[in-house]
Amino acid sequence: MFSEIRRAMKFPPERYLIVGDRLLTDIKMGNDFGLDTALVNTGVKNNFGLYGEIQPTYKLHSVADLLDIVEE
Repeated sequence: MFSEIRRAMKFPPERYLIVGDRLLTDIKMGNDFGLDTALVNTGVKNNFGLYGEIQPTYKLHSVADLLDIVEE
């Protein structure tokens, strides 16, 4: 799915941010493509102890925290 998005959008990798609430799908996909990721702590609860190799770039309490990332 992301390969098609990247082909259509034609942005450089540093311009993407994958945002999601699942380590094993959203964050893993971003990691696999070498993209920055933001794990939102709403919805699915994640156990970092079980999936230590899958790490987000950012950990957010809500999607509103995305505004803080944009300001960095």
